[in-house]
Amino acid sequence: QWNVCIETSLTVNFRHIEELIPYVDHWFVDTKDYHNERIYNEYTQTKGLHPLMVRNLRVLKDIVGEEKITVRVPYIKGFNNESDVNLSTVVLKLNGFTNIDKFEYEITNE
Repeated sequence: QWNVCIETSLTVNFRHIEELIPYVDHWFVDTKDYHNERIYNEYTQTKGLHPLMVRNLRVLKDIVGEEKITVRVPYIKGFNNESDVNLSTVVLKLNGFTNIDKFEYEITNE
């Protein structure tokens, strides 16, 4: 039997996520920064995707349950700091998430 995991930023129309739900056993969601849209936008060089990620993450939790989701909260040198990571973690916990992976991005210049 296969266990299927997916790593995603959830920044797509939810119908695409919904199509995968029956096949995915565990979701790893990289939030970049959950509580601060400015940090998210600066790192991803996008605008408007942060609310989509937040909304999709909440809807996914409601459908599959928080136990099937690991939310990844990176420290990204030059974009956020330990306080930002900790605040994102607190906000995620307040929203019912318990599987939270805090880690440090390794940025290399190739």
